[in-house]
Amino acid sequence: MNDNPLLSLTLRLHQGMGHLPEELRKKARAFILSRQDPRGGFIGRRGKADIYYTSFALRALTLLGLEKDSDQIRLLENYIGQFLSEFLQKQKDLSSAELHSFLFSVLFLEGLPGTDPFKEVSLDRKTFFQNALDKLQRKDGGFASSVKSAFSEIYHTFLAISAFSFLGIPLPEKNRAGILQLLRKNRREDGGFSEMEKLRSSGTNPTAAAIMIVRALSGSEEIELSSACRFLWKMQIPEGGFRANSSIPAADLLSTFTALAALWDPKSPCLLAPFQEKKIREFTESLQTKEGGFRAAFWDKEPDIEYTFYGLALLSLLDQDQAGMSEVLGT
Repeated sequence: MNDNPLLSLTLRLHQGMGHLPEELRKKARAFILSRQDPRGGFIGRRGKADIYYTSFALRALTLLGLEKDSDQIRLLENYIGQFLSEFLQKQKDLSSAELHSFLFSVLFLEGLPGTDPFKEVSLDRKTFFQNALDKLQRKDGGFASSVKSAFSEIYHTFLAISAFSFLGIPLPEKNRAGILQLLRKNRREDGGFSEMEKLRSSGTNPTAAAIMIVRALSGSEEIELSSACRFLWKMQIPEGGFRANSSIPAADLLSTFTALAALWDPKSPCLLAPFQEKKIREFTESLQTKEGGFRAAFWDKEPDIEYTFYGLALLSLLDQDQAGMSEVLGT
């Protein structure tokens, strides 16, 4: 495993964020911080803080430049530590979403002095996450969304691969072979991928995840990607955004972000497709609200932290090294 796709993507997002207008960044930051509750976590659409939205807040605030000595950080330290303590008391199994949200939050705090929630409870971090990942692994080498699910899913397998890389744990060769076989089983005639074998229709998000998995496993010689890229481009609507699948008429920010994250790579055959940067930008900007957050799609009535991250991330990708990318594309 030669590449961590999430780490590479994060570095690309940082490169582009500095080019965004200061007023846009200021409003987005204010919106995110307005969603922090008194305990330190960040609230979602149900009005309650959880680790999922807290992780997205941290990822967005990292891009925007969060002051390391702020009151918000001190509250976050307490919240992340409390999440671990409550988990250990309840002894429940982490879902894939909870596991990776918690991991990203811990990684964020890693660079701050005296902020190691595992040290507080005398736990080895690597062992903790390895055990949690083992419970999500399935016989085919892939990973499920929860311990109760019997099926591997492409997106959650992508998250697991990235987690192994972040933790410095080698992915066993048997997993690599099994995951590539999982991709082959989930490939559909239109070139895209379905989330799991029992689903017959391709989707934007599993196709983007499959492309990222192939890159992470250095398996491009085994899994052909150009038809997957063509499938993603077919999911783009005239207004610029990308649909989740061919049966959905409207685009959304999540699908647009995952598609562009997979397509925007100078080493990828995906760049052979026409690149409609202006339309994607217009679509993304249309979903930012006056208070600074982003909505999921045109039908969505309120912004939230998750989609604010996607909106900022999309604009960051579009604003990084435009001249160099245009040269690659021949535009």
